[in-house]
Amino acid sequence: MWKMVGDGKLDLIWGVQTPDKDKGMVPIQVALTDGLVGQRVLLIRPEDQKVFDSVNSIQALRETELVAGFGEGWFDAKVWRTNGLPVYEFPHQFSLIYSMVSIGNRGVDYLPRGANEIVTEAQQHKRLIIEKHLLFYYDRDMRFYLSPHAAAYKPIVENALKAAEASGLKRRLIDRAFGSDIKALNLTQRRRIQLQVLD
Repeated sequence: MWKMVGDGKLDLIWGVQTPDKDKGMVPIQVALTDGLVGQRVLLIRPEDQKVFDSVNSIQALRETELVAGFGEGWFDAKVWRTNGLPVYEFPHQFSLIYSMVSIGNRGVDYLPRGANEIVTEAQQHKRLIIEKHLLFYYDRDMRFYLSPHAAAYKPIVENALKAAEASGLKRRLIDRAFGSDIKALNLTQRRRIQLQVLD
């Protein structure tokens, strides 16, 4: 899909902001989730909760030697590597990786997932649980990108998003879409661990 945007076959896409995307496409300079996408909670095997109970830093997570699972080429895989954490990138259909984690002998131990998606995923994958205490976060968000062929629409889209932000509409939409999940995760009560991001 990103290639299609670059080639002008799609006009608009959204994704985590990166300098490469900012250079290759036309970025809309308005964050879409107020940082929610940069907050990661872990989907784990129930028996591993005791291991994560003692994690209070990046170094402590490194020392567990547990391996995080991501789709191939995902931005989060780069973030985890930047922080010296072991990563497994799955080159096939990502839905298969949940079973790999739950089985426990496939070289992948946990899945960092967005606070906006993990509650639904935990309900779908009953052999995994949401880790109880940790919140990993980094300073990035989703944004819209226009194809260079659709660059003329940038002020229209940007102004509409800024108006939605100023009126409180964006906040209401985020609360409607993710409010109950955020409440269930007790994000403000979790042990916050910041991840470094290299541009």
